[in-house]
Amino acid sequence: MQQIVQPVAPQVVVVQPQQMLVLLDDTPTATVCKYCNKSIITNVKYKSGSLFLIVCLFYRLICGFCLIPFCVRGFKDAHHSCPYCHKHLGIYTRK
Repeated sequence: MQQIVQPVAPQVVVVQPQQMLVLLDDTPTATVCKYCNKSIITNVKYKSGSLFLIVCLFYRLICGFCLIPFCVRGFKDAHHSCPYCHKHLGIYTRK
């Protein structure tokens, strides 16, 4: 008696990489870029945000005019980007 061999289709298994949740703060942060997948330390640029505007208005009411908020990066939001692909990764917003 002869055995009949049935061909079996190969199975394809797709594995999705897990995304790491990284909390950004106001300093450069070690992470993996979600665009180029390289291990990086983020570039940070400080830009005026809502806290900066509130502090400016406060100093304007109290002092008339003040340049302190323009000199202190602690009042500005931190915008993180990848040093390799230069994609924007996130913003640390002052509260």
